[in-house]
Amino acid sequence: MNVRKPPSVAAPGAPGRLRPGRHGLDRADVLANQRGRMLLAVARAVAAKGYAQTTVADVLAGAGVSRATFYEHFQGKEQCYAQAYQAAAELVRDALLNHADDRPPAARLRAALRGYLELLDEDPDVADAFLLQSAAAGPQVRAQRAQAHADWADALQSLAEAAAEQAGAPAPPRLAGACAVGALVHAVEQHLRTPATRTRRQSFGSVADQLDEALSRLLLPCAP
Repeated sequence: MNVRKPPSVAAPGAPGRLRPGRHGLDRADVLANQRGRMLLAVARAVAAKGYAQTTVADVLAGAGVSRATFYEHFQGKEQCYAQAYQAAAELVRDALLNHADDRPPAARLRAALRGYLELLDEDPDVADAFLLQSAAAGPQVRAQRAQAHADWADALQSLAEAAAEQAGAPAPPRLAGACAVGALVHAVEQHLRTPATRTRRQSFGSVADQLDEALSRLLLPCAP
């Protein structure tokens, strides 16, 4: 199935470091570039070292910014990571919703699930940073994680209900979307923890068919 590849989960635009001297950008563009580099840097550092061991100095080194610049944008490491997590969560939500086309709802749902896995495959290190490390990042990020999962569940529930209606089948249970997200996140986290995944010898494509079948049985039990 061909799915339009969404943007990288790492950071919107994955901006590069600005060259020294005059570059023709206004201050708002410079600040946006710096912020994007720091969001990407904190994700890379957390993936490499774990959240607890990551320091502001790691973010400065990865982004190529000064400590003063960092604190112009963020109060500290937790806020920087929280904003990076939010950006990634919004990319996942968009990947799940970017299938509002003329295909049957069941096909759109399957495409959304494949799109999510392709998004993770684009940058497994950053997927690791947000999926495996977020539990250690404090109450703000845990609340963001819970809200993100609720948003993803609503998106999947809507697609599943539309598929059932089109097929003339009974509506899926009210918590089908939430159950699907819980199962999907657990399966993805387990996959990320396997040695073959961590050494990049095994992509999410290797389990896509299994996840597709399992989640389709949950969300689309009567759909074609």
